[in-house]
Amino acid sequence: MNENTKYEEILKRGKDYWNKFRDNNPLDCPQLIRSDLNKMDLTDYNFEETNFFRSDIKESNFENANLKNANLGRTNAEGSIFKNSNLTNSNFWRSNLKNAVFSKATLFQTNFRRANLMNVDFSEMTLHLVNFSKANLSKTNLCCTSMTNSILIDAIVSNSSLHNAKLNNSNLEGAIFDHSNLNKADFSSVNLTKSRFIESNLDGAIFNNSRIYGISAWNLVISSSTQQRNLIITKEDEPTITTDNIEVAQFIYLLLNNSKIRNIIDTITSKVVLILGRFTSKRKKVLDLIREEFRKHDYLPVIFDFDVPARRDTQETLTTLARLARFIIADITDAKCIPQELVSIVQTLPSVPVLPIMLKGEQPWGMYDHIKRYPWVIDIILYQNSDLLINDIKSNIICTLEKKVKELL
Repeated sequence: MNENTKYEEILKRGKDYWNKFRDNNPLDCPQLIRSDLNKMDLTDYNFEETNFFRSDIKESNFENANLKNANLGRTNAEGSIFKNSNLTNSNFWRSNLKNAVFSKATLFQTNFRRANLMNVDFSEMTLHLVNFSKANLSKTNLCCTSMTNSILIDAIVSNSSLHNAKLNNSNLEGAIFDHSNLNKADFSSVNLTKSRFIESNLDGAIFNNSRIYGISAWNLVISSSTQQRNLIITKEDEPTITTDNIEVAQFIYLLLNNSKIRNIIDTITSKVVLILGRFTSKRKKVLDLIREEFRKHDYLPVIFDFDVPARRDTQETLTTLARLARFIIADITDAKCIPQELVSIVQTLPSVPVLPIMLKGEQPWGMYDHIKRYPWVIDIILYQNSDLLINDIKSNIICTLEKKVKELL
């Protein structure tokens, strides 16, 4: 009798015998590799650290079972029931779990990498630190699911429902959400690099502070309740560029990376406000307040962060962004990095008004006189504090900038 047959014989004697055997042999790790357990009732069994690799457990019932640290890799578990089971640290790598039932199961650090999870109902469950990398989650119900800090790299989540799901701080790089319902889903602070959203419903969804470099987003359902603030469209090793609209972000990305498109940007009229400054602890608050104020006036603010080390192509990138802008606001307080790029913008874009602002008591850099003579550069506005600056934006700055836009036209 081989080791596998030994455990199969114990299993056939029923739940009480099996569980008693497990209690008497706590260090034993049962081997049920390639076993035929099709349509078996395995309710309340203790399968902790059991190896089911490549077994057929199709339509079997594991309700209330202990499957902690169990290996169910490459199993055929189609239609199986795992209701109320403990699946902590269990492994379903490459398993077929189509139509399986997981309601009220404990799924913590569970590995579903490359698994087939089509038509599975995960609604209202907690899937903390679960790995869904390259898994097929098509037509899956993830409504009201908590999936914080989970991994869905290259996962297929098409035609699925994620209504009110929470995916905060998860890694969704390369994931596909085509034709899915993401109504009120929370994607804040998520890595959505190279992910895809085609004809998806984003009504009321939250994407604030997420990285969306290389995203593909087409024909989306977006409403005024969709939150899209501070979307990061650059790589981690590049200067941070943010905007407030997924579809605009995609367009800006194309502009920065396609020379043919760059040739037509001079003809574009937009509501983009390019805000230049540094994200040091002292300056970030001011830039954020400026951004918030312009949002209130129906502009689309884009912030370029000079606190990140610049690469050789920074000047070209910034010039491209400037060509999109209706006007530019440059906070030149403590300006250590801005001067060279700002001079380049002023010299090459005579149709874009530039408004320098600076904290009272500071002095512009030594060669500032070189750009102030250009008629599209507005006189420096000095501000005493951020509150007074915001009041000035409401009462004076916007009017001054719009007047200059019309004058240059």
